[in-house]
Amino acid sequence: MYHLLLGVVFVGMGLVLSESAVGHANREVWQNAESAIQDFKNVSQCSSRIWPNFSYAGVTVVVVNEKRAQQLAIDLDSRQVYRIKNEDLPGGAFATYSFFEFKGRKAISVNQNYSTYVTESRSVFALGSHESFHFLGQKNWAGRSSGRGDFIPVRWEPRYYRAMLQKNLKAAFFDRQNQIIHLRHAKFWFAKWTSEFPNESLATTDGYEGTAEYAEIIAKALATAGCNASESTLRSYAKKAVESSPDLLKSDYSYALDHEGYYVGSLAALILRFDRLEAWTDRMSKGETPVEVLLENISALEQKSSERDVTKFKMLASDKQREVVRKIAPATSVMNYDFTYVWVPGEWQLGALGYDGFFIDSKNGTMYSVISDPVSLRHKENVIEIKAGIVSVDPASHPCEGWGWNIPVLTVAVTQSSDGLFQIKTPRMRGTLRGTLKKDELGNKWLCPALN
Repeated sequence: MYHLLLGVVFVGMGLVLSESAVGHANREVWQNAESAIQDFKNVSQCSSRIWPNFSYAGVTVVVVNEKRAQQLAIDLDSRQVYRIKNEDLPGGAFATYSFFEFKGRKAISVNQNYSTYVTESRSVFALGSHESFHFLGQKNWAGRSSGRGDFIPVRWEPRYYRAMLQKNLKAAFFDRQNQIIHLRHAKFWFAKWTSEFPNESLATTDGYEGTAEYAEIIAKALATAGCNASESTLRSYAKKAVESSPDLLKSDYSYALDHEGYYVGSLAALILRFDRLEAWTDRMSKGETPVEVLLENISALEQKSSERDVTKFKMLASDKQREVVRKIAPATSVMNYDFTYVWVPGEWQLGALGYDGFFIDSKNGTMYSVISDPVSLRHKENVIEIKAGIVSVDPASHPCEGWGWNIPVLTVAVTQSSDGLFQIKTPRMRGTLRGTLKKDELGNKWLCPALN
């Protein structure tokens, strides 16, 4: 065997090296999955330290990778780790994350191939702990009356107010000696934001994303330090997480209400937990946010604006408005003509999926969701391929049943063959599906697929 292998190396060095590299990559993927499973196994024993009464009881976690023939899973009751064949999982299990029923149990899947989560084992756990808190911890929470997203046209003032809010919350978390002063400044900017832009306070993600980000930070701290870690130790790990989060004053990436909530909400939650020691978690389920609870009894103290920062934020607003117009153009340009909404059920999704922004038209409330990844969707004879950059639109009226994406396409791009199947051919969307043509209350045309 040694001589045969040596001969292969001599004759086809490239082949052996590439096979070796592939083998190493496969082993690393499995190791990352195993590490994430182990983190869930450990942290599930003290999940109530993430949030009061939060539990993984009755839950199975599956770490998926569509490049593997089998997936790794753990029953968090028995703590048994096992493998599942791909054909035994629903197609939706290979989305970025998914919630479904598996063998009579609640199941959560996390996809290793989503962005940075493929390379770092604890990041797979981080994504899973964040999304599982949405699924399990926030069940039956009261929601806000407005949808999630950034209002357009883009304004500079709310982004600057929120950046200053985050700056002061961060200072309050790190500088405990002067925490009250920082919180009073935070209250000043928070009050300006809520009074001048009340619609944003309804669309903010401070509550459900902020608390999920908080839960992720605590879960990662417990996975690293162990279930017996002191509150002081957990706070130290939380400080490291906050240090690595974006600075809204400096990062134009986070120039968006939708992004801000993760950091603003989690910062307020961390201060409430480790420093204010107030009863606050129950109030989140009633629709309140950590920032509202933290600052409710704090008196505002005016803080002067920085001319340099204001100038920067004004320029960023202009840049972002142009960027948003470009991002939603695949939808808005079509909707100026005779168009049809093609509804694509989310449960048909295969593989990971991300978004490049959610935008709400201030005039009519229409929401645009920009999909950042190519998506394949399959169900029986239905086959849909979507390219990155396509835009889903949520109008006021919707005649199709279920959750999914509403893709506006030119009506001439939708044809029906003799067998009743519809064909869709556009630059960003191609496919075949069986469905019914309908109209909504506003007279817009829709193609609604048959779900059965």
